[in-house]
Amino acid sequence: MKRYVFATHHSMATGLRDTMEFLTKTEDALYDISAYMNAAGDEDLASVVADLFAGFDPENTVVIMTDLMSGSVNQKFFPYIGEKVFLLSGVNVPLAMQLMLADEDELTCDYIEECVEEARSQLLLLNTNLPQEGDEDE
Repeated sequence: MKRYVFATHHSMATGLRDTMEFLTKTEDALYDISAYMNAAGDEDLASVVADLFAGFDPENTVVIMTDLMSGSVNQKFFPYIGEKVFLLSGVNVPLAMQLMLADEDELTCDYIEECVEEARSQLLLLNTNLPQEGDEDE
């Protein structure tokens, strides 16, 4: 089974989960961790992550998407990286959507790298990249 974890500073993770549920109508298991919403801080976050992974089957494919590459939230997931556990930073909606719509057997490092590149290509300053008349909508 595929599992997706959104983990960010403050409440961005909750918003991403809600947005992905709306856009993908997924049946996959989605989890969100909105870190540092209370005074417990770093220790509490490590416990939350450990508890989450304790509930996963080792055969699950887990895709973790965080906000900042070197951030403390991202670092809490380092020990869990493995053959079927993927950790990505700098999550955005196009990346999350593409990963969530993938079949489980597609979720490999190579495929995820392609998704990252595609998501990067959608980061544009529209002041200098306005669509021209006749361009496709999407």
